[in-house]
Amino acid sequence: MRYKITQEEFNRIEELVDAALSAPNKQEARRHTQQMNFMAPDLGGGANNILHELIAETENASGRVADRNRKESFARITLYKLEMFIEK
Repeated sequence: MRYKITQEEFNRIEELVDAALSAPNKQEARRHTQQMNFMAPDLGGGANNILHELIAETENASGRVADRNRKESFARITLYKLEMFIEK
């Protein structure tokens, strides 16, 4: 089990978040968020918690939802939190 992600994994997660948030509906966005679930199966600790929080917030903000800007900003803040877990 590891507790950090690589820069490449973070870049891919960021791409998937952007793709999910720009998807026209939740079904299309779910395809991207499901890929995030499989990005780091051996991830543990705080990094795992933040990743799953990011997935949930991205799903919540995707598609046609009320107050989209606020929900999208929460997802972006969580993505920023995930940056703390990048291996140096």
